Amino acid sequence: MKWPPQQGYKNQHIKGNKDDNYSLFNSTSQVVKMIFCLICTGVFLSGDGDRLKTPIASVSPQSLATKITQIASNITVRILNQDFLGSGFIVQHNNQEYLVVTNQHVLRAGEPPYTIETVDGSTYRGEVIAEANTFKNQYDLAVLRFKADTNYQTAKIGNSLNLEVGESVFAAGFPYQESSSAKRLEFWRNLIFLLPKN
Repeated sequence: MKWPPQQGYKNQHIKGNKDDNYSLFNSTSQVVKMIFCLICTGVFLSGDGDRLKTPIASVSPQSLATKITQIASNITVRILNQDFLGSGFIVQHNNQEYLVVTNQHVLRAGEPPYTIETVDGSTYRGEVIAEANTFKNQYDLAVLRFKADTNYQTAKIGNSLNLEVGESVFAAGFPYQESSSAKRLEFWRNLIFLLPKN
């Protein structure tokens, strides 16, 4: 998906610290993998064999969905300012510092300072470290950082080259709904119907 759309889009950049240099997205292929992980301000999750103690082939579909729902709830965060803006997921942990990937449109819905709410209900100040320019306006992605003494689980980024048509994919997040404060994690399951050609 190209971002922003070619027509009808007013270029808006997210302010962050230009001096910060993270290697999270040091190549286009890594960004493409992240895009595969994001949809509707949620996160795609596939059966993660390293995290699941039982091989996937021997796990029932219901049991697999239950385990993946638990992983999703642990890594997915809510992003707020005065109001709820959207969701993201924790991708990296170094000492007390965490990195969260979200969508640029989530941050554009509000203004800094941003607050990140984790699975345990704790809130932390979120600082934007990757601007829209970092992704050359091609991808609807942004990266925030927060510091916490608590140990939070991080997402394991898989290799999208190993995906096959017919495999299950899962999406989780806190979708924006005017009638609710989006406190409940939503979870969806579907199948891969089409993959991009290499």
